Amino acid sequence: MLVVGLLAACGGPQSRPAMKPKVIIEGTSIFIINAATSEQVPIEIPFHVNSDVLDPESDGPLDALADFLADNPDLALVEVQGHSDERGTPEHNLDLSKRRAKAVVAYLTGKGVDAGRLRSKGYGANRPSATGTGETAWSQNRRVEFVIIR
Repeated sequence: MLVVGLLAACGGPQSRPAMKPKVIIEGTSIFIINAATSEQVPIEIPFHVNSDVLDPESDGPLDALADFLADNPDLALVEVQGHSDERGTPEHNLDLSKRRAKAVVAYLTGKGVDAGRLRSKGYGANRPSATGTGETAWSQNRRVEFVIIR
């Protein structure tokens, strides 16, 4: 699962010793380099069903992103994009995705990232990263991603 790779990349319980992960930009996307595999892993923050509460496993990737933004002040604006799975009404999913994006912005600003460099936006279930129905697809669609705007 994506979170396991991010945990390993960020010095989580499956890796040793803890190293500062390498964060890179490719186009408008932000990636972490997985220390174990050298693979580029997009920074996507997963969420549980019908929740906007950050999981403690997200701390590593978000801390790495906060450090990266602090080291790269030329990145003037990053859109924090909240998403949901297809279950629920469109109105509920849009609201939930907005709350997820805002939770991530609150975390990053709490780590010192200037709020003016972050824009939160909810997309509801309109931009799935996985197709199909079932928990595998749904869990991949409950996420927050990051896009560099300028």
